[in-house]
Amino acid sequence: MSLFRARGFGLDWQADIALSQFDPLPPAPEASDVVVSRAEQLAGRVACRHINRGEVFDDGVRFNWKDEVTFDVYDGSRVEYCPGAGWHDELPAAFFSTVTGLVLAWRGMLPLHATALDFSGRAILLAGRAGAGKSTLAAELMQEGAQLLSDDLTVLGKTNGSDLPIAFRGRQSMRLHPGTAITVDASRSESVPQDLRGKRLVWPHLRTSADSLPVAGMILLGNGQGPVSSPELMRIMPRVLFRPSWMATIPGHAARRADLLDFALRIPAWLLPRISGFSVDDRSRRVGAALEAVEMLASSTVPL
Repeated sequence: MSLFRARGFGLDWQADIALSQFDPLPPAPEASDVVVSRAEQLAGRVACRHINRGEVFDDGVRFNWKDEVTFDVYDGSRVEYCPGAGWHDELPAAFFSTVTGLVLAWRGMLPLHATALDFSGRAILLAGRAGAGKSTLAAELMQEGAQLLSDDLTVLGKTNGSDLPIAFRGRQSMRLHPGTAITVDASRSESVPQDLRGKRLVWPHLRTSADSLPVAGMILLGNGQGPVSSPELMRIMPRVLFRPSWMATIPGHAARRADLLDFALRIPAWLLPRISGFSVDDRSRRVGAALEAVEMLASSTVPL
């Protein structure tokens, strides 16, 4: 059996199936942080709570992805996948988003629904509701010199001796609308199965080499424009949590909420309008506004 090793979100992963959206690692004898393996049938587990597509247990979660596969997560260190009738011999995108987010949350990390970019060695997060244009703006800023750290799912951790949280290097790919996808210098591009919006999965060349970066600030895409106060950011942050209904059921939720509030107190934020137009003028205006916001955030001149 071939074993695949990869790096993603600050962890080493080992699997008996390709981990196509994480950075590959060479074979090594040392143990990995997370082991992914196939199971021919589901283990008997007593659920504490049913939620969305799955269940929560004392030692982990079970997540069902359509008729393709069911994932059993154990204590944030082991994932078993049990193929279903619609199995396509590869891990679906949901493994690299929802399942990964659940693994990381179980390990005490803080998953956010945000994209992270590297600006001169500091991470700037782009957050907003689904469809606000996080990935589109990220792709446009990459044409201005930014590098991708993580798309859509960003995971935060803490370091000793620093007041700033750190954001970890995430997936290799971005999910983009076709018109934006063709503007990205990429090593690979493919359609997203069953995506009614016609989005494409793109592997951009402009990815940071850093495993993690300190977070300098956050741009929120919504209604309005200007600095966001700490009290307002504290109110907004629970909505930025990745898969909040799942996160509320996983042990350590009180600590995650505390980390969210701590993040809001330490990190400056700036509000920009959500993306609504794609003309040359639209793009020029929002990129200019975003670069101005990045400069303000990076220099910590945003009033709190």
